[in-house]
Amino acid sequence: MRAVSVDIAVLWLMIESFGWALTRDEENNVEVYNITSRAVRMISSSTPSDRLLRFQHHQRISSSEELLRYIRKRQPGGMMKVEFVRQGKREEVQVKERPRAAMKRAVVLSSGGLDSTVAAAEARAAGYQLFLLSVNYGQRHEVELTRVPAIAKALGAVRTLEITVDLRAIGGSALTDVMVVPKDRTGEEIGAGIPPTYVPARNTLFLALALGWAEVLLADTIYIGANILDYSGYPDCRPEFLTAFEALARVGTKAGIEGRDLRVEAPLLRMTKADIIRRGIALKAPLELTHSCYDPDQQGRACGCCDSCLLRRKGFAEAGVSDSVIYRSAASRC
Repeated sequence: MRAVSVDIAVLWLMIESFGWALTRDEENNVEVYNITSRAVRMISSSTPSDRLLRFQHHQRISSSEELLRYIRKRQPGGMMKVEFVRQGKREEVQVKERPRAAMKRAVVLSSGGLDSTVAAAEARAAGYQLFLLSVNYGQRHEVELTRVPAIAKALGAVRTLEITVDLRAIGGSALTDVMVVPKDRTGEEIGAGIPPTYVPARNTLFLALALGWAEVLLADTIYIGANILDYSGYPDCRPEFLTAFEALARVGTKAGIEGRDLRVEAPLLRMTKADIIRRGIALKAPLELTHSCYDPDQQGRACGCCDSCLLRRKGFAEAGVSDSVIYRSAASRC
C-alpha cells in the first residue's frame, strides 16, 4: 500500500486522471464520477480504524469542491485517509483539508520579461499559487527564457513549465524571421499600426497552451502581461481578444462545459510602463532579473534601441528608478 500526503485538489486530480468509476449523466449531458464504497473508503485519523467513514454506494461527487464538502461534513477540519481499491491493489492517500485561499491556482504566461513578471506578482498578491508557463517559439531573444527559473524562485512559484513551439517555420515576424528588428523609433512610430515584431497568432497559441495546463491543474485563472498602451498595434493584446478567448474556453473545454469558467486576467492592460514598474516595485517583483530586449547580442546584452528597450528605458526614467540592465549602447539612441 502506498501512502502519501496530498491536498484535496491533488486528490481530485488523481481520481479524475485515473477515471475511477467514470460514468455519464445522459440527462444532464455531463460526466459524473460515481465514487463507490467498492472503490474508495475514507478513514479519519482521529477515528479508530474499525470505524470507517464510507462513501455511500454510488455517492455522486462530480468535482473537487463537492469532494471537499463531503469530507468536511463527515470530519470537519481533520486529516482524512482515503483508500483506493482498484483492480485488487490498494493505494492509500492522506488528505489534509486546507483553506480554500491557499488552493487557488493560476497559470501565468511568463516570458522572463518585465510585464509578465509583474503580472505574476499580481497573481501572487491575489493569493494564487503560481504555475509559470514559458514558450520557446524560436524567438531571436531566446535569452529571456533563461531568466524564468530565477524569477519563479523569487516569486515562490510552485512549478515552471517550458513548451517548445517553433514558430520560425511560419515566420512573418521580426522576432522569428529574417526581418529586421526596428530600431530608434519615436513613441508615435511605436504606437502606430501593427509593428514588425508582432508574431502571428502568438498570444492565441500561448493562451491555448495555458488553458490546457490550467484545465489539468484545476486552475481557474490565467494571467498574461498584455498591455494596450505601449503596444496598441498588437491585435492579440486588446481586451476584445481576451474576452473572446474566455468565451472560447467556456465552449471548448471540459471545464467550461461542466460550468467551471476560466478567467483571463491582464492586470497591466491599461497601465503605462512607468506605472507597471512602480507597481512591480510595490509588489516586490524581481524586476532586476527581467529581460526586455528584442535584439540582444550573443552575451545577452540589450541593444538599447529596439522598441522594447526604448519603452523600458522611458518607463524607468519616468518612474524615477534606476535599472540594472546592461545595454550595448550607452546612448539613448542608436
